Amino acid sequence: MSRFQLEVFANEAELARSVAGTWLAAVAARRAAGQSCVVALAGGRIARRFFSEVTRQALAVGERLAGVDFFWGDERGVPPDDAESNYGVAAEMLLRPLGISPTRIHRIQGELNPSEAAAKAGVDLCAV
Repeated sequence: MSRFQLEVFANEAELARSVAGTWLAAVAARRAAGQSCVVALAGGRIARRFFSEVTRQALAVGERLAGVDFFWGDERGVPPDDAESNYGVAAEMLLRPLGISPTRIHRIQGELNPSEAAAKAGVDLCAV
């Protein structure tokens, strides 16, 4: 039987604040243990708040997320500068503000046809 813990938040800002803090602590714990850290980001309604909150909290403690590799769990079939691009949102609100090295950013190339973009993403993921 699986176990889970249900947490209720008053609003999206509270949810983003809590999850960002938990996520940053998990990243820090992996790095402190000498383990690599690879994350898969997604888009969606809460992504902007989450990325903004991670950035705010990380900068407040001087954390730059160096050594973390960023992938995407999904992407729309659009160029990276399109307003609908999940990568574009992350770049604007998380990656650029924290100065994440381009070598650590592994975006899905939404401007390519889906089969080609998926194949390239798969190769990139296997390389890391």
